Amino acid sequence: MKIIISNLQKKAINQNLLKNQARRILCREGVSSGELSLVLVNDRTIKKLNREFLSKKYPTDVLAFDLSLRKSAPEKKKIFGEIIISTDTAKRNSRIFNTDFKYEITLYLVHGILHLLGFDDTGSNKIKLMRKKEIELMQYLGMA
Repeated sequence: MKIIISNLQKKAINQNLLKNQARRILCREGVSSGELSLVLVNDRTIKKLNREFLSKKYPTDVLAFDLSLRKSAPEKKKIFGEIIISTDTAKRNSRIFNTDFKYEITLYLVHGILHLLGFDDTGSNKIKLMRKKEIELMQYLGMA
């Protein structure tokens, strides 16, 4: 499993920790091959991407892009995707929700991976299922 991290913003980030967390999540979820790109950006960049790809005019915490060529449901053992995380949003939300920055970044990583695995957060039942899985994985990582 190849994991690539690109830090395109100014905050110091423990890239080895993020890689380790991503590997642990993917292993736990039965993903054994593929490639995951994790890109850390500021609010300005993620706002631009959110507008371009989702037609939303505001910054968001995380965007996930499935880069596989499949036309059906995600293949559990393989993943090809990119997760883009706004560190500015993580910093802001850590103050709002009284969490720490590392917790927020990890939560966005978990959320992005779940999207790549086929989880959806539209509709109340799907949101509940995704939140339950997020909590499970955050506990597994020792973050909750």
